[in-house]
Amino acid sequence: MPGDGSAVIRTLDPGRYAEGGHVLARAFLDDPLWAWLVPGADVRRSRLPWLFERALADLRVATIEAAGEPLLGVATWIPPATEVAPPPFRTVVGALARLRGGFPRLVRYGREAAKLELEVGAAVSWRLGGIGVEPALQGQGHGSALLRRGFERADAAGLPVVLLTSNPANVGFYEQHEFEVAAERRLPADGPPAWAMVRSGRH
Repeated sequence: MPGDGSAVIRTLDPGRYAEGGHVLARAFLDDPLWAWLVPGADVRRSRLPWLFERALADLRVATIEAAGEPLLGVATWIPPATEVAPPPFRTVVGALARLRGGFPRLVRYGREAAKLELEVGAAVSWRLGGIGVEPALQGQGHGSALLRRGFERADAAGLPVVLLTSNPANVGFYEQHEFEVAAERRLPADGPPAWAMVRSGRH
């Protein structure tokens, strides 16, 4: 496997959403947001793959891209002026069963995150819904390659890119890719810190 971020970037086939869910689950295992929603690393390890698989399947408005073969990274991109539909009943029931007490926290987080995204210009920007790379392969350029593909679309239209992260370790990575912190607060008030970051549009 190339170590310079030269892995091929392609659209993720829906038949591989389960595989993508496992990649994202491993990438976000220790993320502060998910640790707040699902306490206990072993519990997260067993429940996050299904939750991320459903997120990929339900995010029908998004462009979902993957890096490498075998699959080693996934990124989801939401176009500007696009509303994400509420999850279907099946997903809500499954999430309730897996998140239990964390489900109301997830709902509150989602509401506050949507408000913060709007504050920093999400309505006129591409949104990076999420990005994750296999932990053992992080730092080798694959995440950067996934970002560059999304930047190509945004730059072609002269549009900004916005994202939210709850992991302070990610802030420096995104700053290296021309994002700036636009806002910082806990989401929700009793939740983990979150950083809203913006990469200005290119003309």
